[in-house]
Amino acid sequence: MSDAHDDGLAVDMHLESARGLRAAQAREQVRKLMTAWAAAYAQAPVGDAFATRLQDALLACSELVSNAHRHGGGLTRFAARVEGDVLLLEADDRSPEPPVAPTGVRVGPGGFGWALVQTVATETAVRVHPGGGGKTVTVRLPLG
Repeated sequence: MSDAHDDGLAVDMHLESARGLRAAQAREQVRKLMTAWAAAYAQAPVGDAFATRLQDALLACSELVSNAHRHGGGLTRFAARVEGDVLLLEADDRSPEPPVAPTGVRVGPGGFGWALVQTVATETAVRVHPGGGGKTVTVRLPLG
């Protein structure tokens, strides 16, 4: 993890060997990052709103990492950083196919993660890498 302070906390976590990274490990890193931000830069005392934001971030983190493994051919990079009062999560995988939200009635478990991420995030984006080199899924979540 490297620190660079500009307008608030800009801690950037780039995990060099993301292939073995699991959702629980990524969640722990995001929890540490958000807790550090709250301790150092939150404008008001951290309370229930922060706890909700943290749970939203951990849900998004789990979905990004799990979906990269399950549907994207494996996670190749995970990054999390704070920009002002926004948490930015990025997950790269090997598949150029974008995540999809379910349509219609589903039978059986699963398939609702991307829709949940879109609900808790202020912005989501998918950037397909040239030459079939996979994609980057980016999610922005409010901290304040």
